[in-house]
Amino acid sequence: MIDWRESEGTTATSTNAHADVADAPLGSCDHVRATLIRARPAICAARARTQTSRTVLARAEALVGASAELVQASLALHAELRASITACVRRLHADGLPAERVLVRVKAAVREAMPSELEPSEARDLMEDAVRWTIEAYYRAA
Repeated sequence: MIDWRESEGTTATSTNAHADVADAPLGSCDHVRATLIRARPAICAARARTQTSRTVLARAEALVGASAELVQASLALHAELRASITACVRRLHADGLPAERVLVRVKAAVREAMPSELEPSEARDLMEDAVRWTIEAYYRAA
């Protein structure tokens, strides 16, 4: 490693090592030293911030993965609910119940089992899906 102070033929004191860039002529080793001394906190802060960013990014990626799994599970359960309602409607239709009675029974079953954790808009959407599936299944079975 080259000692800049020796290559310039000077012996810098600790005061010179911390000299402001403006005090040292551009192109001198003192200027380089002063610039690096001023840059040191930024370099350290950038390293720390990069490490923090990597940690935050890893957590975010884990959350995205978990969310994707929950979405897939939700879609599978939604499809299973539709299949269940469709099978129920076909059975009730085969038993001779009119469309209005089938719809009332399916809506009652859905309302009774509706999770209380659902937001009102979610509950409404779920009931709308159940009604649509009931009507589609009833008239397909006809």
